[in-house]
Amino acid sequence: MRTPALLKFALVDMLAFAFFNGVDGFVSPKSFAGRMIARRSFALVVDVDKTHINSLTTTAMLPDDLSGLTSVVLSDEFDRIAGGNSSLEGLRTFFVVITALVFGFAGLTYVFAAVIVPQAAEQLERDTRRLRPELMEEYEAKLEDGETLATRPDLLQELGNVMQPIITADFEKSAQSKSSKKEKESKD
Repeated sequence: MRTPALLKFALVDMLAFAFFNGVDGFVSPKSFAGRMIARRSFALVVDVDKTHINSLTTTAMLPDDLSGLTSVVLSDEFDRIAGGNSSLEGLRTFFVVITALVFGFAGLTYVFAAVIVPQAAEQLERDTRRLRPELMEEYEAKLEDGETLATRPDLLQELGNVMQPIITADFEKSAQSKSSKKEKESKD
C-alpha cells in the first residue's frame, strides 16, 4: 500500500518539476523582459498502471500579441522613456492647473451672470419700488423695449449706487424700531 502513495508523490513531484522547470519567479522585471517571454515546451510522460500518456504541452505567460508590449514596458528602454516623461510632469501639471482655473472661472462667470445678477437686480427693483417709486419710474424710462435692469449692468450699477445709502438707512431704521419694540415689551 505504501508503493501507490510513493508513486503518486513521485508523479506529482515530476509534474511540478516539469511544469515549473525554467520558471523564474523571483527575478526583477528587467531580466524577465530580457528573455522576451518565450513559450516553453516540454514533453510530459506519465506512467500510471501501464498507460502511457504522451503530450506536448506548451505554456505561455502571455498571448503573443501582449508579449511584445510587455517586453517594451519592462525593458531598459522603458526606464529611459519614463525618465524623459518624468521631467515633463511639472509642465503637464502646470497646464492641468491652468486649464482647471480657466474652466473654473468660466463656470463662476456663468453662475454669476445667470443666477446672482438677475436676483440682485430683482431685489434692487423691489427695494426701489418700496422706498423710492419715482426713482424706479425714471430708470424704467431709460430701459428700451424688452430690457430689464439685469440686462443693463450700467443702469443696475447706477441705481445701486443711488439706492445703497437709502437702503442702509431704511435697514438701520427698521432695526432700531425692532429693538425699541423689544425694550417696551420687556418693561411691560
